[in-house]
Amino acid sequence: MNRFFFRWLPAGTFVMIVLAFSSAAEEFRVENRVFLAGEKKPVSVSLTLFHQAVVYDFLQNPAETTVYDPAAGRFRLLQKNRRLRTEITTKEIASFVEQMRQRAAKHSDPAVRFYADPQFEKSFDRQRGQWELSSPEMTYRILVKNADSPAQATAYREFADASARLNYLLDPRARPPFARLIVNQTLGSRQLLPHEVTLTITTRKGNDPQPTTFRSEHRFSGTLTDSDRKRIAQAQEELTQFRAVGFAEYRKANSGK
Repeated sequence: MNRFFFRWLPAGTFVMIVLAFSSAAEEFRVENRVFLAGEKKPVSVSLTLFHQAVVYDFLQNPAETTVYDPAAGRFRLLQKNRRLRTEITTKEIASFVEQMRQRAAKHSDPAVRFYADPQFEKSFDRQRGQWELSSPEMTYRILVKNADSPAQATAYREFADASARLNYLLDPRARPPFARLIVNQTLGSRQLLPHEVTLTITTRKGNDPQPTTFRSEHRFSGTLTDSDRKRIAQAQEELTQFRAVGFAEYRKANSGK
């Protein structure tokens, strides 16, 4: 899942989500594109495939594949250009994110503290089918659609949560994932999927607000294509063929791409 769009769950809740995802084994695909405001060319393109209770996320540029296995509690990552692979557990990711949350919560800058515990005003425009989560620091506007099934909503929300945490660990420029987790909870609890997400982040230079807006599109389909299945098979082969490295080495190699 792209790294531009990215409340902790009680342990029992997390286990229930994993079991629901694994037992349902939902199969569907999501095409993702991210744009800077006013631009026609996307800054990020990816394809996410849900197949046999495992999620395969293919980032176009740079060419990177993320394989999420919720039952095993791990991510495996493939860096195509350097033919590298690594893995990391969801427990390791959760520990890192929690440490960063505690550090941000004590920061002297109130804007940094906001990202440790975001608070939003929520509203829903029924006519447009749009949720809005607003704050002075950032605002989400999400056009939504109903999930095909409760299992699909659960599977997507669980992956969206997990990948938001992973992206924070992978990309030192990324903002903490807690705001996106609130968005995911708002939609997932209502069995909704995001069709289009507009995120406006407001920073301040002196007294002047500096807004930056991203827009992401997500196209869901309930059927995997023959090409999708070939990509999954190729990823499974690469998980055995690429050179295994530690996560720190992988992340360092990625930062130089």
